[in-house]
Amino acid sequence: MTLTTKAKFLVSLAIILLVVAISSTFIVKPDEQVIVIKFGDPQRIIQEPGLHFKIPFIEELVKYSKKSLPLDIPAKEIIMSDKSRVVVDTFSLFRIADPLKFYQRARTLSRAMMLLQQQLVADLNKTIAKVNFDVMLSDRRSEVMAEIVSEMKDSAGYMGVEIVDIRIRRADVPTQISRAIYDRMISERDRIAKQFRAIGDERAQAIKAEANRQSTVIIAEANRDAEKMRGEGDAKAADIYEKTYSQNQKFYAFYRHLQAYEKALAETDEKPTFIINPKKFKFFDQLSQ
Repeated sequence: MTLTTKAKFLVSLAIILLVVAISSTFIVKPDEQVIVIKFGDPQRIIQEPGLHFKIPFIEELVKYSKKSLPLDIPAKEIIMSDKSRVVVDTFSLFRIADPLKFYQRARTLSRAMMLLQQQLVADLNKTIAKVNFDVMLSDRRSEVMAEIVSEMKDSAGYMGVEIVDIRIRRADVPTQISRAIYDRMISERDRIAKQFRAIGDERAQAIKAEANRQSTVIIAEANRDAEKMRGEGDAKAADIYEKTYSQNQKFYAFYRHLQAYEKALAETDEKPTFIINPKKFKFFDQLSQ
C-alpha cells in the first residue's frame, strides 16, 4: 500500500467515524421531548435537555414540543336547552403530557389536532346543549367552560394530551335570527318610548290644568280685591265730595258744571262751533256775577 493509498484510506475512515459520531449524538432543547424509536418500536423517552446518544442508522428520533399549542375550533351552531340556536367560536390550548401515548394514538401533530377538534366539538355539543342561552351571557359562563375542560381532560387523556384551557371567543345567534332579534328589540324600545311619551303627555296635561286652575283663582282673587279697593276708593271719594259740598255748595256746583262741559266737548275729535245762550247756561250766569 503506497502512501497515497494509505492517506486516502485514513481520510475515508475519519469521515466515516465522523459521520457515525454525528449520527450517534443528538441535542434535546429545553422545550422539546424526544422518543427514541428502534425498528418502529419506542425504546425510551428523553425529556431532559442536553446532549444524548443513540445507535446510528438503527434508532430514529421523534420530537414533540413541550409548549402549549393552540387548537382553533371552527365556529359551530349548537341547539341549546331552550331551543335557541347559538354559534359558538372556541379556542383551546393543549400540550403533550405523555409523548409515548401521543405517539401510539396519534403519531403526528396534525392527526392529533384533528382528533382533538372532533372530540371538543362533541363535548361542546354535550355540555352547551344542557344550558340556556342566557347562561352563556352571564357569570355562569365560567362554570360551563370548567365543565367542558373537565370533559375534554377525560377525553384527551387517552392520547397523552393535557387540555390547558378552553375559551369561547364569541357566542352569537345565527345571522338569520339576529335580524329578527334586532327587530324585536327595536319594537320593544318603540313600545317603551311610546309608553313614556304617553305618561309625559298625561303629566303635562295635569300640570297645564293645575296651572290654568291656579291662574283662574289668582285672577278671580285679584278682581275681587280690585273691586273691593275700587269700592273703598269710591266711598272715600264720595265722602270727600260730600264734605267739600257741605263746606261751599255753590263752588262745588260750579266745579261739577265745568267737569260736565269738559266731558261733552272732549267727546269729538273735530273742532265744533257752539252757539251758546247765556241765559240757559248757569255757568255764564255765574261768570257774569
